[in-house]
Amino acid sequence: MGPTRLYLTNPRLALSFSSLALILISIPIAYVVGVVVYRIWFHPLSRYPGPKIAAATRFWWARQQLGGRFPLLVHDLHVKHGEIVRIAPNELSFSGAAAWKDIYGFRNGLPENRKDPGENTDADHRHPTIINADRQTHGELRKLLSNAFSDKTLKGQEPVLLHYVDLLIERLKEEAAKEPVMDLVRWYNYVTFDIIGHLAFNEPFDCLKNTEYVILRIMPKKMVERRRWHYSLVAEKVKRRKTREPDYVDFMSHLLKAEEAGRLQMPDLVANANLMVIAGSETTATILSGTTYFLLTHPEVMKKLVHEIRTSFTSADQINISEVSKLKYINGVLDESFRLYPPAAGSHPRLTPPEGANIVGEWLPGNVSLGMAQYAVFRSPTNFADPEQFIPERWFSDDPKFANDKREALQPFSFGPRNCIGRNLANIEMRLIFAKMIWWFDLELMPEAKNWVEQQYIYTTWEKVPLKGASWMNGHAHLIPDERSGIPMNDWINDIPNNGLIRYRVKRNRERVFITSPKGLAEVLVQKNYDFAKPYSLRLGLGRILGIGLIIAEGDEHKKQRRQLMPAFAHRHIKDLYPIFWSKSVELANALSSTIAVNDCDKWRNADIVQIAQWLPRATLDIIGTAALGQDFNAIKNPDNEVCNAYAHVFDQPAPSKSRMLKLLAQELIASVLPIQRTDSITVASESLKQVARRLIHDKQLSRFNLGKSTDKDILSVALESGTFSEEQLVHQTMTFLAAGHETTATSMTWAILALCQYPDVQKKLREEVRVKLPSPDGPQSALVTAELIVGLPYLHAVCSEVLRVHPPAGMTKRVAVKDTSILNQHIPAGTDIVIIMRAINQSKELWGEDAKEFKPDRWLGEGKNNGGASNNYAYMTFLHGPRSCIGQAFAKGEFATLLAVLTGCFHMELACPTQPIEITTGLTSRPKGGLDIRLSRVPGW
Repeated sequence: MGPTRLYLTNPRLALSFSSLALILISIPIAYVVGVVVYRIWFHPLSRYPGPKIAAATRFWWARQQLGGRFPLLVHDLHVKHGEIVRIAPNELSFSGAAAWKDIYGFRNGLPENRKDPGENTDADHRHPTIINADRQTHGELRKLLSNAFSDKTLKGQEPVLLHYVDLLIERLKEEAAKEPVMDLVRWYNYVTFDIIGHLAFNEPFDCLKNTEYVILRIMPKKMVERRRWHYSLVAEKVKRRKTREPDYVDFMSHLLKAEEAGRLQMPDLVANANLMVIAGSETTATILSGTTYFLLTHPEVMKKLVHEIRTSFTSADQINISEVSKLKYINGVLDESFRLYPPAAGSHPRLTPPEGANIVGEWLPGNVSLGMAQYAVFRSPTNFADPEQFIPERWFSDDPKFANDKREALQPFSFGPRNCIGRNLANIEMRLIFAKMIWWFDLELMPEAKNWVEQQYIYTTWEKVPLKGASWMNGHAHLIPDERSGIPMNDWINDIPNNGLIRYRVKRNRERVFITSPKGLAEVLVQKNYDFAKPYSLRLGLGRILGIGLIIAEGDEHKKQRRQLMPAFAHRHIKDLYPIFWSKSVELANALSSTIAVNDCDKWRNADIVQIAQWLPRATLDIIGTAALGQDFNAIKNPDNEVCNAYAHVFDQPAPSKSRMLKLLAQELIASVLPIQRTDSITVASESLKQVARRLIHDKQLSRFNLGKSTDKDILSVALESGTFSEEQLVHQTMTFLAAGHETTATSMTWAILALCQYPDVQKKLREEVRVKLPSPDGPQSALVTAELIVGLPYLHAVCSEVLRVHPPAGMTKRVAVKDTSILNQHIPAGTDIVIIMRAINQSKELWGEDAKEFKPDRWLGEGKNNGGASNNYAYMTFLHGPRSCIGQAFAKGEFATLLAVLTGCFHMELACPTQPIEITTGLTSRPKGGLDIRLSRVPGW
């Protein structure tokens, strides 16, 4: 008999697979929850304030660091919570001045707060730099290097410093003679890099000569390769330095002697030399850049500094180390710049010893990370009065306002035994460079750099954008909220000196050439029009809304389509459409009056507030439908119809981001090779509009067949009668008429009503003219309104023209060079993006005078003022010029003028919220964001 086998058959004791899986999943979840609960409520640091998510996980800390705004966030936390803030599960930030000594200072026999090993960025930990070395190794390295930074040694290095400062001045003079606008950030890097190179290796990097520098930047791509390359460059410099001996003590002198004695190895030399090159050039260039910015944004401070320097010396040759150190005001300027723009804006964390430590009266357990975030410390209202203001006098005046300032809080070179060993050199460099810069040059900040500090991110140090506005990675994108609005290019055209072209860069440094002069515009729009085409991505996006009609067509196809459509937009046809413009405008006015009356009976509504931007597209859709296509869509009466709903889907879409555009291109590619249907909202709406267009064309064709000849005067009938278009071409042209024809005029009307609300005197004057010269909409003469009557109103013409000038419905348009060409004798390679910014051209002071940005309809009144007093025909770019000009501009102007005349004649208009700022949103057009709420009241007596 074999062994007995036992089988577990009790189902209550058996574990199912799903139950086991649930347990396995629950264990890590329970662990994480437990850790989070412990860290937030039971951790030794739980008594300190700060974001709960920061206490729970270090991911928050990491995310904020990567965002490049962490020091600013820590500052806000200190302002909110006080001098001690918890910024990670095991990390505290301090902002009180007394904490410098307790965290970084000598501990008087107590164990030091050691460097946080998590902050060690040395390439080889076996050969540490002076920053990351342990206490003993740090002491040895500091002793070796201290002689190189003593006052005596620096005095011996003075000829080297003066040589490169003078070379900087000479190079700036040369460059200023060619181009007065330059990026001083780069030039400060050039000079500090050359100085540190010579003092470290007895040879420069020749940055000032070659206008290049090789500072290692923190960049995601190829970061490791760049770091290795930089390290190998320094290694070669060290090897060459070993073969020669300068006639002064440089940084390497004592390090090389220590290597000869066997106390250091070659990797130790290279690691510390590499550190000195980066720390000794980048940080000094940073504070020079920051100081320049603060001086240029505080002209009263600059004036005092200029006076001090230019009255203290009779020649530039007198500016040397000893003399510049006697200047008082420059010291205050630099200290204040350090306070507001510290090169090392973050903290340099320390770890408490294992047995714990007492920090500013707070007992902390062992291995807690703690630091002083310089940006927060230096801007703390508990340390400085008016902490956000640039006031150099706080450092030397007896003003009682600053009597309680804790000047000891300012430690930009850190504190204690590990403070910056090169602070004396940095102070001398800064004073020499600034004294000579101020002696030789008058400086002015370019307008695009007016928010220079706010544009930057902070990682190891500040990621400085140029002091004329561009980022190393994203160009001028940080200055441009929405390129299609034409803002801030409407400022650039007036503020940036240019010869007809302004080059700027957008995200990923993609280049744009902005045409600013009439001659350049004439070349692009007329003389070389077909050298430039709409970019494919733009045509793809617009084509879905407008169809492949006249606006999208290029080259010979565009020439053909325009030639075929010109008769349909002839003056004799357009003037016959004014009665339609008038009748639909009157219908809109009556509908608005009825809405006001209905709302007045509703106690829950503001009786006279109307969202006018919702009404205007309905009216213009009815006008374009009736006048251009012979079809009244009745959108004024019934907004819930097929066409209105389709355009609601189209125009309510968010602005296309780059990712959306890439997705669109991918969809087009897939759809072109696979038999699949696209079902996104724009595609569905576009197909619906195509069906409407086909139905309209078929109805026209049937009517023409039955009558033998069409008697209709709408544009579609005229185009159909010409016999030059296929049905599919007519479908696309119809879509173009519908979309472009109603949305642009509705947008212009929105801007016009806004302007009339902002300028009530203009509104009143226009109403008086309309009521005197046009019949009442309710009278028997209303049906007799003609084009001649509307065109005969000079002030109406002036108001409409000024609205279209200041607020063009399309802020900009883009072209791409289809072949190598030129503009204003400047070579333009194929593929270059060209931008024509209507808003900017229309507001150019060179073309319109000093009041170019002001809304002044009177500029269009008087003899010879039919062009608004502009100096050139190309000053008015709302409808463009040349073969690409708007073919329907006469239609648009007539429709616009008629609508504005009727609404102004009928209603008094005010903004519902006059203090609310007007922002611009862009889609097919540039219009007020969120629409336009106005108060309407019917004005009797017309």
